Amino acid sequence: MEKKRIIVAGAVASAMLVGVNTVKADNVSATPTTDTNNVGTVTQDTTKADAQKAVDQAQAAKDSAQAQATSAKDSLDSAKAQEEAAQTTVDTAQDKVAGAEKVKAEATPEAIDQTKKDITKAESAVTDAQVNQTTQEQTVADKQADVTKAQDAVNQAQADVNQAQAGVNQAQDAVNQAQANLDGTNIEQVTNDAKQAQATVDQTKQDLAQANNEVTDATNKVADANNEVSQAQTNVNTAQKAVNDAQADVNTATNKLEDSQASLKVANDNQVQAQAELNHAQDNLNSWNTITLPEGYALIDGNDTVNAQGYNLNQYKSNEADKNISVDPAHLTDEQQKELSLWVAGLLNDLRSQYVGHYSDGPTYAIKNSNEVTADSLAYAKQVAQEYDKNNVDGYINFDHDKAAIAEANKKFESHSWASESIGLVSKHVTNMDDLKSEIYRVIKGMLFYDGGANNWGHASQLLGDDSYVFESDKEIPFALSISASPVNSNHNGLILHFWNYWPESGVDSSEKYEIPTIETLKQVVSAKQSILADANNRVNEAQQLVDQNKKELNAKNITLTSAKNDLTAAQDNLSAKQTSLATAQTNLQAAKQKVSDLETKLANDTKANEAAQQALADLNASVADKQAKLASAKQDLSAKQAVLTAKNEVLAQKQADLAKAQQAYNLAVKNLADAKNEVSQAQAKVKELQAKLAAYENADTILLSARTELKKAQEELASAQAKVASAQAEYDVASDNLSKANDELQLAKDKLQVILDREELQKQLDELAKQKQDKQSQGSTSKTDNGVVTDTKDNIVDNAGKVVATKVVKSNVVAPKSVMLGNARQLPQTGESQANVTLAGAILTAVGSFFGLVALGRRKGNDGSK
Repeated sequence: MEKKRIIVAGAVASAMLVGVNTVKADNVSATPTTDTNNVGTVTQDTTKADAQKAVDQAQAAKDSAQAQATSAKDSLDSAKAQEEAAQTTVDTAQDKVAGAEKVKAEATPEAIDQTKKDITKAESAVTDAQVNQTTQEQTVADKQADVTKAQDAVNQAQADVNQAQAGVNQAQDAVNQAQANLDGTNIEQVTNDAKQAQATVDQTKQDLAQANNEVTDATNKVADANNEVSQAQTNVNTAQKAVNDAQADVNTATNKLEDSQASLKVANDNQVQAQAELNHAQDNLNSWNTITLPEGYALIDGNDTVNAQGYNLNQYKSNEADKNISVDPAHLTDEQQKELSLWVAGLLNDLRSQYVGHYSDGPTYAIKNSNEVTADSLAYAKQVAQEYDKNNVDGYINFDHDKAAIAEANKKFESHSWASESIGLVSKHVTNMDDLKSEIYRVIKGMLFYDGGANNWGHASQLLGDDSYVFESDKEIPFALSISASPVNSNHNGLILHFWNYWPESGVDSSEKYEIPTIETLKQVVSAKQSILADANNRVNEAQQLVDQNKKELNAKNITLTSAKNDLTAAQDNLSAKQTSLATAQTNLQAAKQKVSDLETKLANDTKANEAAQQALADLNASVADKQAKLASAKQDLSAKQAVLTAKNEVLAQKQADLAKAQQAYNLAVKNLADAKNEVSQAQAKVKELQAKLAAYENADTILLSARTELKKAQEELASAQAKVASAQAEYDVASDNLSKANDELQLAKDKLQVILDREELQKQLDELAKQKQDKQSQGSTSKTDNGVVTDTKDNIVDNAGKVVATKVVKSNVVAPKSVMLGNARQLPQTGESQANVTLAGAILTAVGSFFGLVALGRRKGNDGSK
């Protein structure tokens, strides 16, 4: 936005630099002139306080607009996020529908039977795999037993080796001792050892007595701890029973809740089904097609214009369900021919109740006959269409009544007293039932409302029942439609649509008669579906109430269970503490007993050592011959024990080899068992996959209907989200525009305030000039400014001779003139300066005028609203 500000102080300063002789102004008015496109005006009465207040108000308005714009933007962002989420839901629902449609297409009776066979085969594979798994489990157990047995053998062999090694060590010590005795090198040592061995035996006996006392004390503590554990265990058992009872109650309540939830799911499914059926019935009712005859409609000459009004008066109503039914107009199924015939018969019967016939001499009459659709009428119309096709030439037939084809069809059915055929064209490119009905509806309208001229309303007469010999009777006349498969030679995209009425020569069509739908029938269906939905809603409410009640009951049972578990935890903690105390006491007792055992073993060893020491002392005092014999015996014993150790090591090596072989066999068995379990899992997964496939096949219709219902709901939610986005966008656009306007208003208010501030600054400068002039008046009748301008006592500008060349500008409510003309150029007295079109007077007028009536120039708008 372009902004302009009028700063007058500079203009005044410039005006003080030069002088002029005369000033001429055009239309200087005391009333300010303004441009109607200016945003606002600053008048002399506008105060700085007023302007500041306006700025503050504009700032507050701008802040409010900013907050509203921010809020609108947040709302828009939120709406877009919801739209994106809704779109994702739609995409997911569409994928589900596509998947359900694929399953529906695959769910043929043959596929279902094959799947059942596959399940039987897969279940047999599971059984075989489970038998193999059992065999492998037994093999693993056997191999584990072999490993255990081999390990026991290794352990025993190792123990034998250890024992043999101890014997060797002992024999070696005996050899060493015998050698030392013979050498006589340890007399003092042996004597001291004998004394020390006896002292050790005495001390060990004292320690053993003390240890036995400790065992007695520890045994008493274990007994006390056992009693406490027993009581704590009783408390745990009681608490556990309470938990078990509470858990049983929770299980019962859970089962009740799950049963009620299952019932609720069934009720919800039934509700969804009922809603879908009601929607379908309502769609059928809403899309019920009728044709209304215009006022004055009559099948008489000269009434073409009146009749033609009916064409635009009637419009086809689409049916969403029919859009999903695929059709090939050239090859209608029997069921599709029947549906279309009943649909057209209903249209025509309603028309006949509206139509009023006219006799040639003036009187009118009502049509009382109606159409009926029978098995014979359908077969006859279908045969006629086929006979038309038989007469094709190069695949095309004439768009005309084929009497030969009709005659050929008549040979295969009962003779007719009379028959009527009307034909029209429908597109061969139609692919769904709704579009085909639309085509037929268009053909019927053409026959009813544009059938004058050469046709002489013949087609309309048949459709309205006015061409039969029983038009005034209440007879039901057989009717059906059919479509020939061959395109017509005059329009290769068109197929002949046949409307047939006839009257059997016997007067009775005894074949099966089909019910023609009416709007009343549809209303009854909707009413019935509404009742079913209401009942389904009630059952959902009842089921939901039961679920809520069972949830409350389950919550209460869970609270009781939680409390019981807390009590059990406390009892178990206490038991654990008591068991810990018992374990400690038992550990202490065991340690005491072990101490006794160790001391007993020590005493035995010490006694043996003492005996050995005493014997060594005796041996030390033996003869040389005895010592030599003792050494020889010791060496012989060592040799024997070394031989035993070698044999035991060989046995150990063999047992270790046997263990390795058994371990290898066990590892293979474990692998085979893992493979067998994997085969069972795969076979079971295959069964589940096939069972799920069978369930999908058997429930394909329900799954597809549910998926379509979810898709429809998702699409509705998406449409709602998109509408919210559009609304939020519109609100944001308004808020954004308001913010832009508020910014403009704020800037304008600031501009006005600045004008006043500039005006105050100018006033200060003018006051200063006035003060300077007043100071100089005391020096003479004229004064000369610093810029060379000479004024008299009245502030008029004069030349050097004292002649007035510009009068004093009196302060008044004037604005700067539209244009200011200066006098002719001439030589200023005594200065030698040439006169020129300068703007001193204009500048002064501008300065003073601006002081009293400045116009603030704001943004302008063009005629087209652009900025």
